[in-house]
Amino acid sequence: MGIPILLLVIAVAPAGCGNPEPPPSKPVTPEKSAAAVPPAEASKESAPTAPTGAKEPSAAAAKEAAPQAMRAEDYFYNPSGRRDPFMSLLVLEKESDRARLAGDIPPLERHAIPEMRVIGIVGGPAGFVAMLEMPDGRGYSVREGSIVGRNKGVVRRIDRGSVIVEETLKTRLGELQQRKYTLELRKKEEVPQP
Repeated sequence: MGIPILLLVIAVAPAGCGNPEPPPSKPVTPEKSAAAVPPAEASKESAPTAPTGAKEPSAAAAKEAAPQAMRAEDYFYNPSGRRDPFMSLLVLEKESDRARLAGDIPPLERHAIPEMRVIGIVGGPAGFVAMLEMPDGRGYSVREGSIVGRNKGVVRRIDRGSVIVEETLKTRLGELQQRKYTLELRKKEEVPQP
């Protein structure tokens, strides 16, 4: 019983395979070599040729196919207001890195501010002068406005018992942040006896 049905399907199937009308063809996207040709000439050269006697695709089908055939000139990336996605968030300023590697940094800018100690403050008619000791044991004198620390902190105020240093830091997201340090003069009782 299955064989006669199979023979019937095989006999009728070729009758349904006619060539009445081909489906509308999609527009061909321009290749790399066609990108150099102006759009008017490119559309003439790359337009698909329809067999004679076939109908032209309708206007609605052409409008649907147009967004798919976007050319490179149609899109322009505008990066304004956005950060560069390829730039590391941990990148330091190149100039300061070069100076650190070359050893051209003044001694007061080679160490972090919390590593420094105030060992003396002297006052006079011109104002106060403080003596800062670095971790390597060397001492340097600073006045108001002096630059100290790795992040170029500025000495804002020196009084009888302390030195106030203010730094402006860049966070990982690029925002500026103010940080104040108060370095206090150690009292005589706190100084270790040799």
